[in-house]
Amino acid sequence: MHDRAGHVDAHQVAEVFRVWAKQAMPVEAGQGVSMDGKALASKLKDCCGAQQDFVTVVSACVQQWEGVIGQTRFHHGESSEITSVRQLLQQLDVQGVWVTLDALHTQKNSL
Repeated sequence: MHDRAGHVDAHQVAEVFRVWAKQAMPVEAGQGVSMDGKALASKLKDCCGAQQDFVTVVSACVQQWEGVIGQTRFHHGESSEITSVRQLLQQLDVQGVWVTLDALHTQKNSL
């Protein structure tokens, strides 16, 4: 299984999951969607230095039924959580929902 997992396209898996989640757990106007990013693996040699190297997964969860409706990932130095949240919101195409984010997204022009 480990050998096969390395050959799976994570973006394709995420897209298939989003399509399934949209059909199985449709998001309705007025519901709350929480989004947050968490580092999965890190190879930090200097926690305050510029050479930090890690992957972060951003997840979107519907608060009313505590279910994940979408995920995306980014590699530190190539993208950011702010950019990934924007992309995930576009991919999910949810309308009329309350979106909660952490303080990182309070920057001017963040969303």
